[in-house]
Amino acid sequence: MAILYHGVGGPAREPGQELVPSVALDNFADQVRHLRRRYRVIAASELQTAAARRRRGQRLPVAITFDDDDAGYVSCALEVLDGAGVRATFFLNGASLDSPRWFWWEYLQAAWDRGLVDDALLARLPAARPGGGRSLRAIGDAISKLPPNEIARAQDALADRLGEDPPTARMGPDDVRRLVAAGHEIGFHTREHPFLPVLDDAELERSRRSRALH
Repeated sequence: MAILYHGVGGPAREPGQELVPSVALDNFADQVRHLRRRYRVIAASELQTAAARRRRGQRLPVAITFDDDDAGYVSCALEVLDGAGVRATFFLNGASLDSPRWFWWEYLQAAWDRGLVDDALLARLPAARPGGGRSLRAIGDAISKLPPNEIARAQDALADRLGEDPPTARMGPDDVRRLVAAGHEIGFHTREHPFLPVLDDAELERSRRSRALH
């Protein structure tokens, strides 16, 4: 079994008002303590072998995993994991190693939070196409299934609407080093986070390639 987190310690929003839910820090700590008591917590790379070798009556193996490069993983989650004495696996993009940046869904979330998703913006986004919904989830689902070049155009439209706000802080090289030094596992989650089913073979190969975390 694998537990996946997309954010820890971020802002709380009402259901239907967020694309990527963030788990409150207290809730995350409770969940980690429960997993530590009831399961055998291991790195994701060990999960398949551990499940195959498990015998009746032994604890179920579970991997605690994180997607993307949320800065809260280091500022919030790391202390909880280390305090519980468990290893986790972080599937990183590495897109912020050189400078902070947002992904398209973060631009969309920020525009939605500020009430900027109006008719003028929707006219530049996939949700304005026939059959497109106007809920945050419908807009996000529509954008996620676009080819990479169209996602880039949607992101540009969102960035233009937001103005000059700087991207939120994400993990930099020192943050990744802290995770490694603490004994956690690092995996790769593609650089640009595309929706893989719409990519051709060449685009899949480009998404598969990683870069050195130096």
